Amino acid sequence: MARIYLSSTYIDLREHREAVYKTLRRLGHEVFGMEDYAAADQLSLKLALDEVASCDAFVSIVAWRYGYIPERDDSSGLSITDMEYRHALRLNKPCFVFLLDPTAPWPPSMIDEGGRIKAFREELAATRVVGFFKDLNDLAVQVATAISTWMMQQTPEPAVKPASRASSKGKPGRETRLSRPRRRRSSEWRRGRASATR
Repeated sequence: MARIYLSSTYIDLREHREAVYKTLRRLGHEVFGMEDYAAADQLSLKLALDEVASCDAFVSIVAWRYGYIPERDDSSGLSITDMEYRHALRLNKPCFVFLLDPTAPWPPSMIDEGGRIKAFREELAATRVVGFFKDLNDLAVQVATAISTWMMQQTPEPAVKPASRASSKGKPGRETRLSRPRRRRSSEWRRGRASATR
């Protein structure tokens, strides 16, 4: 089974994360995410990026919050969720992106007013094949289907068994044809031995 990293903002998508987490666990996958860390600080960011590097597949769930932006020396101004996604891209991880459907109802208190989340969503929709979900059950089904399909594509096809060399009666097969010279040589050897005896 696969080792999967689950990325999203937390407060607004807590129940959605739990639904996806349980579904993937039932399928036998290892699932990791911010639940495995403490506060959103520099230490947990490093741990998160390390987990992204070690995962087999990356799942990103995005609603209408851009997320926490940690203080960094590089002044990138990116949220942890955004950094996780870009780190997975740099490492060529299989990325599965799911966006909250624009028509789905959502609490106004969980919608960022700034343009960062809008730009992030537009970038994801323009550069990735994304799934749009309306609720947590819809999301869990879509994620499970995507991961299962991907897993099947990773499984090598079984080796093709060689065709049987057995032949039917009256239709000599390969073994029969190969055995004829041996029978002729054997008969000639017996005739030669008989002549010598005489």
